[in-house]
Amino acid sequence: MSKINFRIRSKANKQVSIYMFLRSPGSVQLEIRTGYQTHPKEWQSGYQKSSIDNTLNNDLTDLRAFISKRLNNSVLAGETINMGWLRKALDEHFNRTEKKEYEYLLNFYEAFLSKIKKEQKPNTVKGYVTFYYTLKKYQEDIEDRLLFSQLNKDAFDDLYSWMLHKMDYALGNANRQMSRLKTICRAAAASEIEVHGYYLVHKQKKTTPHNSYLTIISEQEIGLIKTFNPTTSYLENTRAWMLIGLHIGQRVSDLLSLTPKDVRETQPGVVMVDITQQKTGTSITIPVVDKITVDILLNKFPRKISSQSFNRFLKELCRACKIDSETTGFLMGDNGRKNLVTGPKYQFISSHDLRRSFCTNHFYAGTPSSKIMAISGHKRESTFFGYVGATQSKDEAAENFLKYLQK
Repeated sequence: MSKINFRIRSKANKQVSIYMFLRSPGSVQLEIRTGYQTHPKEWQSGYQKSSIDNTLNNDLTDLRAFISKRLNNSVLAGETINMGWLRKALDEHFNRTEKKEYEYLLNFYEAFLSKIKKEQKPNTVKGYVTFYYTLKKYQEDIEDRLLFSQLNKDAFDDLYSWMLHKMDYALGNANRQMSRLKTICRAAAASEIEVHGYYLVHKQKKTTPHNSYLTIISEQEIGLIKTFNPTTSYLENTRAWMLIGLHIGQRVSDLLSLTPKDVRETQPGVVMVDITQQKTGTSITIPVVDKITVDILLNKFPRKISSQSFNRFLKELCRACKIDSETTGFLMGDNGRKNLVTGPKYQFISSHDLRRSFCTNHFYAGTPSSKIMAISGHKRESTFFGYVGATQSKDEAAENFLKYLQK
């Protein structure tokens, strides 16, 4: 005996999708969005209908009758009843013609990936490739294909919830994936593909920002690093790279790519470090005047080291330097996700904190944000303030600038 029923999957205070689920003899249960919506307060689960919308109820009755007749004919003809069959039957009921290839999200996505592989940096492409397989997995789970024209608020929310609760994504990661979805939608719309307009108004969910738990190496702690005398060559090498990083404020990929050829002395006690930033392609020059760091750059340039080894040795070096004040922050747990914990500061220090400390220490010493951003490569002041954990009032901005003027 075949069963064709309707249900909603959300109790949110909004219009939600109505799903049809079908079980035919010898077939697994199939479920698909009908395209109809209702408010949970108006939905009578026991009767599978709206309490107030008779037009909707008649439409659902017609749909059930059509699918039932189509199912009986297909069973007699020996056809396989699967999601492909159900999707086709639903299209027949609504007199929908076969969709163009690129109106399906993943079909367009494949072409999109081919294009950005030629235009974007490897890390950007890697993120979009990962999201492609996330969407592919999602489609397998819901046993349906995503159409641009159906990416309404309900569809966005369903994907977001699936990533958080089924795939156990961290909040920040889920938000990054949704941002990529919006980019895909914009690209599709630019290619004159019909895209539901919700992507234009979708806003990211607020997260508990990691910036609430910044790990900053203070000027006093930098002093501890300067006076420390390592007894092993690998910690001496790590110390050299760490001091350079704290005084040039660059990403670890740019820091560890430095060579002596990138350093030039312009006057006694002053060196210039020339860098072309790998992420942005921007060429910048950073002045360094700290005596110990200048000596390292000119006379004791450190050996090459991998970023993985550098991060590991940084913690060991900071522990030896007694940078161990109680700190709260995020550490990777056994579950592969970052967990909020409290412990000695050296546990939380990574190579990226050198760049953040450079920006933060200069900012709170009164250097105007525009001057720091010219070195760090930040393009937006709002991004920079979030990076250093600052929320400035006009008076605070004036006070910081005054510090800079009075130096």
